[in-house]
Amino acid sequence: MDIVHPGEQPVTKIDQPKSNRTPMDAPGFGRSRCPVCWSWWQNCKCGYAVNYNFGESIFGSCIRISEEVNKKTCQRASEDEDRKRATDIRTVDGSISIATRVQEGGHNIMNSMTLRYYPPEKSEFKKILREGYADQYLIVTVDKKGSISYWILVDLSVLRWIFTIHGDQLLEHESYCQYYDQAQPYWRFNLLKMKDLPGAEGLIITNLPQFYQMSFKF
Repeated sequence: MDIVHPGEQPVTKIDQPKSNRTPMDAPGFGRSRCPVCWSWWQNCKCGYAVNYNFGESIFGSCIRISEEVNKKTCQRASEDEDRKRATDIRTVDGSISIATRVQEGGHNIMNSMTLRYYPPEKSEFKKILREGYADQYLIVTVDKKGSISYWILVDLSVLRWIFTIHGDQLLEHESYCQYYDQAQPYWRFNLLKMKDLPGAEGLIITNLPQFYQMSFKF
């Protein structure tokens, strides 16, 4: 179900600048392997290849949002930063690193942040929560036409501080965190509920209308 309804929030359509990365379905790209499931690109079954190209289509807007919020010039991070440090965007001066996720809208995800837990030893969950990579996490939600519905920027230092205060026991509270045990497991965090925890001041910045800024259940 789309979360943007007529008259409630304007939909922003932004022309995307050309990316300097090679799309995964480009000729010759199939000779590489997926960094997640390690299959050949054309045989990738974990969804990384599809998600990569989907994210590329809106990446220019992610950079613009990052610049608008941080008041700094931003650029695409290197491949090494992307794969090893969970960083997709960085400020030109190097002071802020940003992970990004582009997702299609739905009532069940409008209040949440998803961190992949596959493979566990080099997952987003480990890199961001355990190893401290990335300063911010930008989540951009688009409608079925590819237009931006809303975005949420998470201050990851605040998120890590929440777990410092409350410990991993917080992972056991399903109203805040849920683990999805499947072929590609992941954790989902209820941001609009977590922002009211002690120590969570400044957890998120969002253009989500106030009407939607409530603690929905998962």
